[in-house]
Amino acid sequence: MKFHLHNSIPQDLRVLYNKIKHEHYEELYESETGETASLQDTLNKVIQALRSSDQTVTHLRYLWMTLILTLAVQPTLEYYQPGNSLPKNIIDLLTVSLRNNIQGKMNIPKNIIDRLINILFRESNLYSDKEVESSQIISEAIDVFYQAILVINYEQSVEGILEILYDCLEGYAIFPGSYGRRDLFDWWLLDVVRASCNLIPPENVYVVESLQNHKKIQFRQNSLIKKISNDLSFSLIEEIQLISKEARGMQGMTDLSKIIASNPGICGGRPRIAGQRITVHNIAIDFNAGMKPEDIVAQRPQLTLAQVYAALTYYYCNQELIDAEIAADFEYFNHLEAKYQTHSSDINVLETAASIDKNKSDRTQ
Repeated sequence: MKFHLHNSIPQDLRVLYNKIKHEHYEELYESETGETASLQDTLNKVIQALRSSDQTVTHLRYLWMTLILTLAVQPTLEYYQPGNSLPKNIIDLLTVSLRNNIQGKMNIPKNIIDRLINILFRESNLYSDKEVESSQIISEAIDVFYQAILVINYEQSVEGILEILYDCLEGYAIFPGSYGRRDLFDWWLLDVVRASCNLIPPENVYVVESLQNHKKIQFRQNSLIKKISNDLSFSLIEEIQLISKEARGMQGMTDLSKIIASNPGICGGRPRIAGQRITVHNIAIDFNAGMKPEDIVAQRPQLTLAQVYAALTYYYCNQELIDAEIAADFEYFNHLEAKYQTHSSDINVLETAASIDKNKSDRTQ
């Protein structure tokens, strides 16, 4: 498996890769003798290395990695539970979150995410239409989609991705057994990490070769992520270059018209703090939720008080329009929740989560 990694990732990630490629991991059932490294430590280091100074870019990278991994797990549930619509629903929600982050709109609020979890996982169970050698396969595949929806909330994104990687690399979410674990890890490290860093489709979505029609399935998954990428119209490299140029010109700036910028290709054209992807809408939502300007700066340390006050000044001058756009965002989320409402039995997501946790506990004992 060969990928052109070195020309497309930051230097610190490149250095980390050169170290990791020589390491061996007991968790991957590698036969090499001698000293082994901790897989969990390595995963943590890579995820941290994907961070950007721009929180939105960091979140987009985490969401993009999550999307790729869910596409790799989708065939598992399709095989054992062909009637389960959970994978498609979660992939759709990840796409919505990616689009909102790119367009500078509100991300799906945590309270909506919590309610969507209860709706979407209400009927999740470990049944299978086919003989399954271990319930661990289905439980960990379902857990990938459970963790994926948590990644939509930035504060839970690292924890969610690490759980997904556990389910995929050590667990049975993509395939059972010990054979081929290092190949799967190398695909993630060399293809998925590169793709996530640059917000581009991977060279291939991983599909187990032993799966019937695996070439057809892989072509479908590759086509799907390319379509999502094209639909979202990623232009973040150009955005970052423009934003960096703005940031360099912000030194000592006090003119409101220069502090607040608006470009059609960035954040959907919404007014934002120059040199950032933080919109006036973001600041207005925080302020209307009871946060003082000092609190907003503490939560967003890349901002200065002057920038926050400039955003609030712009907000008060254009309050009717901005409030209407914020209300439209909330209305969209309410519509999204209603879309997934069903009349099925009220089985709580905690039952599914408890089942997943029990299977993980059984395996690690």
